[in-house]
Amino acid sequence: MIELQGKEAYVDFTQQEGKNAIEIYSPQCGPCKVLKQQVLPEVENEVHVATVDGTKYFDVLDEVKKDSGEIVTGVPVLMLYSNGSFVKRINGLTDKENILNSF
Repeated sequence: MIELQGKEAYVDFTQQEGKNAIEIYSPQCGPCKVLKQQVLPEVENEVHVATVDGTKYFDVLDEVKKDSGEIVTGVPVLMLYSNGSFVKRINGLTDKENILNSF
C-alpha cells in the first residue's frame, strides 16, 4: 500500500495495468482507519492499493469528481480502476468481498 501525494500521483496510479483501488481518507476518520488498516490489506494480493489524504490534496478531489461524477462529501471513498478505466466508487466503509466483486 502506498500513500499518494497529489493529483499527478493519483492519475499515474489509476493508469496502471490490473486492478487498482485508492482510498480517499481523513486522518481523524474512524471508518477510514478501519478500511486502511484492516480491509485494504486483505485485498493487496489481488489489487494494487493506494491511499490519499483528502484533507491535504484537494486537487485529487477534483479527479474523483471528474471520474465518478460526484463530489466528495464524506470519507472514506474508495475509487476502483481496472487497466486505466474507472470502474466504481464506493462511499463509506466496505469489506473485502464487495471490493473484489466490484471489478
